[in-house]
Amino acid sequence: MRRLARSALLAAALLPSCRGGDASVPDETPMAVTPPVIEAPSASALESDEPDAPSLDGAIAWLGVDAPLTLRELRGQVVVLDFWTYCCINCMHVLPVLRDIEEELAHEPLVVLGVHSAKFDGERDPQRIAAAMARYGVDHPVAVDSEMTIWRRYGIRGWPSLVIIRPNGRIAAIASGEPDPEVLRRALKGVIDEARADGSLAAAPRPRPARKDAQAGPLAFPGKVIALADGSLAVSDSGHHRILITDRAGRVREAIGGGLRGLRDGAYADAAFDDPQGLAAAQGGSILYVADTRNHVIRRIDRKKRTVTTIAGTGSLGEVPLVARPTSARAAPLRSPWDLALARDERTLYVALAGSHQIAALDLKGGLIRRLAGSGREDLIDGDASVAAFAQPSGLALAGKRLYVADSEVSAIRAVEVESGATSTVIGTGLFDFGARDGALDQGRLQHALGVLAADADHLIVADTYNNALRSIDRKKGEITTFVAGDAGLHEPGGLTREKDGSIVIADTNGGRLVRLRKGATALEAIAIEGAPPVIAGSVAAAAEVEGEGPAAQTLSAREAVWNKSERLEVRVTLTAPAGHELSEGAPLDLAIRAPGAATPIGERHTSAAGGPEIRAIVVVYFEGPPPPTLDLDVRAIACDAVNHAYCTPIRARYTLAVPPTGEAPERGSTLTYTVPLTTPTG
Repeated sequence: MRRLARSALLAAALLPSCRGGDASVPDETPMAVTPPVIEAPSASALESDEPDAPSLDGAIAWLGVDAPLTLRELRGQVVVLDFWTYCCINCMHVLPVLRDIEEELAHEPLVVLGVHSAKFDGERDPQRIAAAMARYGVDHPVAVDSEMTIWRRYGIRGWPSLVIIRPNGRIAAIASGEPDPEVLRRALKGVIDEARADGSLAAAPRPRPARKDAQAGPLAFPGKVIALADGSLAVSDSGHHRILITDRAGRVREAIGGGLRGLRDGAYADAAFDDPQGLAAAQGGSILYVADTRNHVIRRIDRKKRTVTTIAGTGSLGEVPLVARPTSARAAPLRSPWDLALARDERTLYVALAGSHQIAALDLKGGLIRRLAGSGREDLIDGDASVAAFAQPSGLALAGKRLYVADSEVSAIRAVEVESGATSTVIGTGLFDFGARDGALDQGRLQHALGVLAADADHLIVADTYNNALRSIDRKKGEITTFVAGDAGLHEPGGLTREKDGSIVIADTNGGRLVRLRKGATALEAIAIEGAPPVIAGSVAAAAEVEGEGPAAQTLSAREAVWNKSERLEVRVTLTAPAGHELSEGAPLDLAIRAPGAATPIGERHTSAAGGPEIRAIVVVYFEGPPPPTLDLDVRAIACDAVNHAYCTPIRARYTLAVPPTGEAPERGSTLTYTVPLTTPTG
């Protein structure tokens, strides 16, 4: 009984999940902020302490591992099973929590395994699941449980659900919902400590798979795209955690965000996003708004000042739905903002809050945010603003005073009156009603649609994501038709925009590309993205750790020293790339020299790297009197894999430069020359 109490500790930390009462046929109930149902071991099982964990047999495939795993071979390890389905926003919230715990407890015998039990037909394909793993940074093995075999064996009732298995093969806890990270961390450490005390814990962790890049190419899982007034395109390069501005041909004109995952405001190169999705443009395109989804914030990009600022959200995942009363936008914790639409007067920004199943209205002048529609229940319910229910709204399109919503989890298109919040349904009937059926709207079916475009007040175009199709809705005729079918080459399209000439541009998310459908044409044209900066792998937090703990203590001696009596000194450095890497051509290269302990540089150089295994650069500094015995050199650069050309990584490093005595050499021009061996964050 003492051990079972730990499952209650975990249970108390969880928010509600998408779940149902029949474990053999998953169902979903509306989201409500109440304690979740905890599936604890049965009373009969408790009499014999804790039950043995059922086997993991029955998966149709395993991803991220060479062979199927068994609990027998995992004896000695604490095992966490994450039952998920990649469409589910609650499941998406769990993944970064598990990633952080895996990193923090990497030295412990702890194994996280995903069990992907699909909701939609489109999610049953192992290749699609593998793409979702890459998109959301899932590096642990995943059992493809498309027949729900493991789900039923464990008696799981909803997504997400976590199961903690002790090193002796017994179940410590089963709970549904989103975990409080700190309480989950304490619960796992408690299980580890108990197992270490009773001798059941292995001496070392199992080897973990190496982290994978999201997607090769200039775009990685682009989520949304919008056409700007000057004809250019803005695309959320979601998997690369940045925004790109291209011309119509796809040539990159601006890159916003350096590519590191995180939440950081500032200049373009320093700003950081995490899976940005929806975009909206104001002031002729000089201002962009971004739904920064996994940061749970809204960002504002000033293209004239080339800066990024946060205007709504705290950066933490909200635990309660928004209310009708306006509140400070910066003080309001949000839940996964996914798409945006800007009112014609540019005073109100409408936000699809996928995580709290609501539509919000952000007063841009007053800095206030409120619920426009949606109680916070996860369901398909029409009616007044306080009664209406959505299920993971993920796409918005404004047509006059009506806002159309791609309501993904109910495979529906909804209509919201912006003046009242009253909501009605255009197409869709419920959480488990989906398909690919044309015809009358009351009989038609979509499958997890993420994007909607209003051609006019009564004509809509839908990115029917899991059907890999584009659909057309004619509200006057009351029918839906398919005009780009699932065999046309789209791969889970997520965003749509319309250009001035009537062409439609599609963010083909899993295809890692933008495609154009010209007005009157039937064939899709890929837009070749050219001139995108190199991709930087990693997170802001990891880069900061490298900057603080990298080769800062390494002291470099001058290869050559030439002095005269001038107070001007050239510090010449040769930067050598890490083994197997090269310094990326055109990438930013920043050098700063400081006197020991000084905050302000006495010499700086900001340039673009010439590329190759080494680069030479000069930083000029001035002294009044003799120079100090040492100088600090800060380096910011980007090194790329020179073997497989698969990734790039940021380098943030500090070196101590030993300054030789000045002497009385008569030569003109004082110079010190150093070789600076750069290292990657992993050494």
